[in-house]
Amino acid sequence: MDFSIADEQQEIVELAKKILGDGSTHERLRALERSGQPRFDAEVWANLAQAGLIGIALPESYGGAGFGFEALGLILEEVGRTAAAVPYLETAVLGALPIAELGDAALREELLPQVASGDLILTAALLEADADAAKPQT
Repeated sequence: MDFSIADEQQEIVELAKKILGDGSTHERLRALERSGQPRFDAEVWANLAQAGLIGIALPESYGGAGFGFEALGLILEEVGRTAAAVPYLETAVLGALPIAELGDAALREELLPQVASGDLILTAALLEADADAAKPQT
């Protein structure tokens, strides 16, 4: 069994390494932590979006690249390696993938292009305090 990654996937990894490594230096992360603002680096997020890495697993018809979950995993590895201050897991995996797979056509058309462009940040709503699970409010 061959577990090596394809050349195209290696290019994705190298691009992610460059963007995340350049944008998530120790000094930059420290400044974000000390800012008192939410731990979010809008510049790195925009660079990931411009490179097509946020929508890497989304269908091309919604602005993605159609590379699938394996490519997401490779990028997530780099996000973790750099401790990048971006909501990549939340948006690309917990938010966008379920919509791409389970959402109706109108929802996919409305949200997924915004995710791929970096204009929309998503996450999963797993629990609502004091809410009836059969009638979620979120």
